[in-house]
Amino acid sequence: MEDDVQPEDPVREWDSEPFVLTQKNGRFYGRGTADNKGHIIQNIAAIEELVSTQSLKNTIVFLIEGEEETGSENFASYIETLKKELMKVDVFFITDVEMYKKNIPMIIYALRGLVYFELQVCVGERDMHSGVYGNAIPNPAQIVCDLFAQMKDVRTGEVQIPGFYDDVRKISAKEMELLFKNAMSDVEFQSDAGAYSLTSLRGVAPYLAPKIFPSLDIHGFESGFTGEGPKTIIPATARAKFSCRLVEHQDVKKVDQFLQLKSFSVFSGNP
Repeated sequence: MEDDVQPEDPVREWDSEPFVLTQKNGRFYGRGTADNKGHIIQNIAAIEELVSTQSLKNTIVFLIEGEEETGSENFASYIETLKKELMKVDVFFITDVEMYKKNIPMIIYALRGLVYFELQVCVGERDMHSGVYGNAIPNPAQIVCDLFAQMKDVRTGEVQIPGFYDDVRKISAKEMELLFKNAMSDVEFQSDAGAYSLTSLRGVAPYLAPKIFPSLDIHGFESGFTGEGPKTIIPATARAKFSCRLVEHQDVKKVDQFLQLKSFSVFSGNP
């Protein structure tokens, strides 16, 4: 379990204080109530109930870390120090998952992996006037947009990186049988997500695609001027954050190689 959270931004979209637990209409609101502080409290409450009724028959140990959202830099080395003790454990429960259908408990047996990227393109020491330098110097915002356009087809969700799907393990018949038991219609899935539209990767139902295929998503993009009024600059820098959700047997090096190849082909110069 982890007890850290991702940033609460944008704060203006919150109806209550992010770090003050608020109860409203039978629900609790606050940063981490769903991921993952709420799960920790639920487990503690369940054990408390078992203890009070003298029903606890097993030894239960909580392993809670506070760096999950930043890559768990120290977790692997810490686990190594506990290796002998952990080998004696009969069952591990990881609570960092969700229920896809209300009031229907689920057991999640596998999750996709994650690799996170931060990209920065710099074309000069300062922002420049597009009336003077337009067509003469590269625009970092356009470079990043072009790079992402080459990486993914936004209409289908298909990742365009060469070899990206080559090593993806085929889902077994038994796994598909389990997944079909939790099937959701497109209407139900879209309503639950609060989305205005859906994509259909390789003709697979939208509820199923996030479970069996890897994915690539942009999380944030920053460049130039977006304030009130006009400002006709060519920005000096552009920054973006994105990640890939990977499935078994995939090699993240292919993504890295693609980025390096494209970075040298679209722009070369001294940062």
